[in-house]
This record gives sequence, C-alpha cells and structure tokens, in this order.
Amino acid sequence: MLVGQQQVVPQLPSADNASDEQASVSVVIAWVNDYGLLEPVLNALTREQTSPPHEVIVATRLQGPMVERLRAQYPSVQIIEGGPRDTIPALRAAAIEQSSGLYVAVTEDHCVPCKDWITSIQRSMSGEVVAVGGPVEQGTFQRLRDWAAFLTEYAFAIGPCDAGPIGGLPGNNVAYRRELCDGLVETLKDQRWESFHHSQVIEGEKVFWLDPNMIVGHNRPFDFFYFLMQRYYFCRSYAGMRWSNPSMKQRMIYGLGSAILPPMLWLRSLRVLLKKRRYVGRYLCLSPLIALYFVAGALGEMAGYFFGSQQSLERVE
Repeated sequence: MLVGQQQVVPQLPSADNASDEQASVSVVIAWVNDYGLLEPVLNALTREQTSPPHEVIVATRLQGPMVERLRAQYPSVQIIEGGPRDTIPALRAAAIEQSSGLYVAVTEDHCVPCKDWITSIQRSMSGEVVAVGGPVEQGTFQRLRDWAAFLTEYAFAIGPCDAGPIGGLPGNNVAYRRELCDGLVETLKDQRWESFHHSQVIEGEKVFWLDPNMIVGHNRPFDFFYFLMQRYYFCRSYAGMRWSNPSMKQRMIYGLGSAILPPMLWLRSLRVLLKKRRYVGRYLCLSPLIALYFVAGALGEMAGYFFGSQQSLERVE
C-alpha cells in the first residue's frame, strides 16, 4: 500500500527514554526473487546498521542451492522454508509469527534500508504510534523501463515528506508494534495484503506515523513484459481480496468502473510529483509506458472483480 493522506491528530511526543530507544526490532522478509537482489538487503541489515536489528527472519518459497547459500553466507539470519506455492502474504505471516522483537519491521527482498533505518523505527515509535513507515526511493537500476515501473508503483511513496501522522504506509517499508501483529498475521493468513489490516487499525483511531528518514531503496530491474504481467497479477489479486462472495451488482459496478482507473491514476501520480517537485519531466517522457502499466493493472482489477483472483497472488513477486 502506498502512502495515503494525513490524519488530523495531535502532535506526538518524541521518544525520550532509553527503553524506547533501545527497543528490539525484528526484520522480516519474504524472499521470492533472485539471490542477487536479497544480498544487498541483508548486507545493509547485518553489517552496516548503526543500530542493528534484534533478528532478521527470511521466509522463502525457494528451494535448493540458493537457500543453502543464504544459510552459509548469513548464519545469523533465521530462515523459514515454505512450500513452492506459498504467497508473499503467507511467507510474511510465518516470519512475523516467529519474530520476537518489540517492533516488527517488514520490507521486501529487493528493498535496501538506509543506514539509520532501525534507529528511525525506534525513535518514531512513541506515544500513540503503533506503526511507522517512510519513503521508498529508486535504487541502482536506472534504465528507462525501470524508472517507468518505479514511478507507476511508487510515485506516492517517494520523498520529500514531512514527519507526522499518516493514513497509510508502504507495505515494503513499515514497522509495527507487537500489539498489532496478531491482527496483521490473521489478515496475511487470509491471503490479503497488509493494507486491509491498515484500514481496520486506522478506523480504530490508532496512529500511523511517517518518518522521512526511514528510507528504503527499491533496487530491482523490470523488463517490460514482466512488469506488465506483475501489475496485472497484483491488481487482480487485490480486487479478488475485497469480497469473499461479491454480489453480481458489486461485480458489475467495480468491474466496469476499473475502466476509468488508468487516466485517474496517471493524473493523481502527476499531481503528487508536481507537489513534490521531483521526476515530473521523467514521468511525462515515460507516460506512454506508464499508461500501459496502468492499463494492465486496470485489466487485472476488472478480471478480479468479474472472475476472482484465481492463482494471481501466487504469481506476484
């Protein structure tokens, strides 16, 4: 889920005692991509953190030599070996259940945390804050199609941004207090994305916090047809999650309504980038490609509303 709109709540106090600042942080990662993408993430967490995490847990559906290589190269990392058809939500749920930290941070197997990522989490978890997240920035892959994929997915999540309460957080750059984890695991085991649990928590007047210093770099390449299909699968899985047994009226309204998503999302992303004063020229230049990605997502949602998610969630990487 991308960063949403801010809530109006009182200013929260900063962490001011040693117990909060030293609170243990467990980092959980669902690993479904190439080992070469995971390695920089683990390097950042296990070698370069000014405040290292309490534990790093990697849950994976991969098998064979890559898993053994991970075990040998990073002996301190806990590994959960799932089944070959386990979805990302299922893998995250397994890792969160095994974690023991006071705070549980979730990122992806290709998102490299900044050097003070853990410190930012510990600092922001104060007062009524139950979850904290931060910006997602483009990583080392700089091809035009990589930028088009990144801006399609993360225009709303880039910096700059102000610290403060927020209505939603990126699912790949977020940390939770332990008290939220039972409900989060239940949502994930139900094969739904974190955003469904986020909305329930916000409705309960809990506070999500945005920390501009809690940055991850989105560090992966995207070939055109691969990302086209990933958009389709992700959006179809999301649409299929909204109702377990939708009525025909709901299917028709939301399915046909998906047709307006491409222009609406394109304009909304452009407004965000204009406000942030970043990547506007690049976004406009890449608009033909970005528009195709939005269309693929809209077709995925339409299929999800009409026919359900089928096996789309298993194909999301």
